[in-house]
Amino acid sequence: DFCLGSLASLGRVNPDTYGRDPNLRALIDVVPFGLPDEEWGQRIAAAVVLRPGQAVEPDELTEWSRQYLRTSKAAEHVVIRESLPRTETGKLLRRQVLAEYQAERE
Repeated sequence: DFCLGSLASLGRVNPDTYGRDPNLRALIDVVPFGLPDEEWGQRIAAAVVLRPGQAVEPDELTEWSRQYLRTSKAAEHVVIRESLPRTETGKLLRRQVLAEYQAERE
C-alpha cells in the first residue's frame, strides 16, 4: 500500500507497529484532505477505505493518528468510505472527497 509505504519511509510505521496494531491492518486506502478553518486556515481530515470484513470506528483511527503522527499531521476527523474517487490514471480526487464530506454535513 502506498500510504503504508509513505508512513514507513517517515519512520512512523514499521513491521512491528503494523503487526501489533489491528486498526492499521484494517486500512486499505487513505486520503487526507483539508477542512476550511477560520483560525488555522485548514484542519486535517481523512477518508479511509477498510479492507473487506474489517470494522474500525472513526474515533479509533483519529486516536491512532494522534498516537503515531505529529500533531500537525494528525487527522481531527475521519470518515469511512466504500471507495475513494480517482481519475482514470488512479490519482485521488481530494477536492471531490472534500465536497462529498461537506455535502454530508449540510
